[in-house]
Amino acid sequence: NEEKKRLSQSIWMEITEDRRLYIEGVFLSTDGKQSAAMKNFKRALELAPMEDRYLSAVSVALASQGKMDESIATLEEGLKELPDSVSLKASLGQRYISTKDFGRVEAIASELEKSSLPYAAYNALMIRACSAEQQGKYKDAINLFNQADAKADGSNPLTGLGQQRCQDMMKRKK
Repeated sequence: NEEKKRLSQSIWMEITEDRRLYIEGVFLSTDGKQSAAMKNFKRALELAPMEDRYLSAVSVALASQGKMDESIATLEEGLKELPDSVSLKASLGQRYISTKDFGRVEAIASELEKSSLPYAAYNALMIRACSAEQQGKYKDAINLFNQADAKADGSNPLTGLGQQRCQDMMKRKK
């Protein structure tokens, strides 16, 4: 289990074949080439089945193709092998937000909140904030986004974005 944890949390000091495939997949996805990106992500996952970011990438690609059940199943299977993966839990929370299964979102957030792993508390707040935003609870979402931003270490490119979206939505509702 320690080996699984080490692999899933490794910092990339070198570009291996699986990492190259993943990075190329990200670029392909950004270019709108989802099926090519999916091939890269799945091949990377075959080469390194314990890499949670590859599982998340496959899940996102499936969700973008409208295959939400398969996307969720991919994350749930990954969590059987990597039950402590903050990344997979956060991704699963995001999928449940997409399906408006807010009870499951809260259960995942509560589980993350109890974890002492890095970024768990931040991710718990982020999925709660996104859930509140999806439910139209913009003031609650802004508060949660503020708390998440305070937990983020260093420069976070997401800082302030959720709050701005919520403020824009509140202006539109007036």
